[in-house]
Amino acid sequence: MTLIGDCLKGLIPVLIARHLQLPEIWVAATGLAAFLGHVYTLFLRFKGGKGVATALGVFIGISPLSVLAALAIFVFTLIKWRYVSLASITAAAAIPFLVALIEKKGC
Repeated sequence: MTLIGDCLKGLIPVLIARHLQLPEIWVAATGLAAFLGHVYTLFLRFKGGKGVATALGVFIGISPLSVLAALAIFVFTLIKWRYVSLASITAAAAIPFLVALIEKKGC
């Protein structure tokens, strides 16, 4: 339940920004604000969670195909080397590159 809630915390603002047809920079800023609001929450004296699930929600809203590709990388790495931490780090490091590759426009 917590994973879903934290993920929605990043996804919903991004989807709203996209629905309002805001420029991509504002969609990204909205996602960043949701992420930072989770990590540095006012209610816990600016000490919050790690923000992984919230960032996942942001990336699902920005580029769902990139998240699927990162999931494939996670599964492949986990099967090959049997380390969840290695698979997690590899997938997380790949997401920005996957977004740039999959979402590039005008080229």
